[in-house]
Amino acid sequence: MAFRNAGNSGGSTLGAKIDLEFAPNSQLKSIGDQAFQGGSFRLVLPLPRSLLTIGTDAFYTSLRGQPTNLTIPENVTQVGNFAFGTIGVFSGTLTIESPHLVRTPANGARTGRLGDSAFSELGVNPNNPFSTIFLPRAVFDSYNQADLNAIFGTGGTYFDISDTEKTNALTK
Repeated sequence: MAFRNAGNSGGSTLGAKIDLEFAPNSQLKSIGDQAFQGGSFRLVLPLPRSLLTIGTDAFYTSLRGQPTNLTIPENVTQVGNFAFGTIGVFSGTLTIESPHLVRTPANGARTGRLGDSAFSELGVNPNNPFSTIFLPRAVFDSYNQADLNAIFGTGGTYFDISDTEKTNALTK
């Protein structure tokens, strides 16, 4: 909860956005639970390549402005419940590079490497905010449709990150 509610007063924004930008070559390993929850931040991407975990509610209802594309770096092993669950913040592409975010265990209840509503706010807005989602085939295959809807919201368009033709088309 290090920066929880930063930039807000009494639950309402002061109008100022705090730029949240990670230092180049940052060695940050973890963004803890509720680290930036409820604040008034403009996330300046990218996330650090060194990142391993993103906690529950890490950026929940804190992001202001309209970041369009978000990349989850390849070393991330856990994205908590509601980590980026903010209504209408994202509108572009979500790229999950990490092959570590598979469903665990493969059968039975999902204990989750990708938490519920990690990239959407299902209780209020069940629609997926991203136009396109790229993720490793192994990650996609490890979740069923109900899990994918619980993580990303409904209506997602998914592509295998290794599909270079689609990746190249997206970056042009």
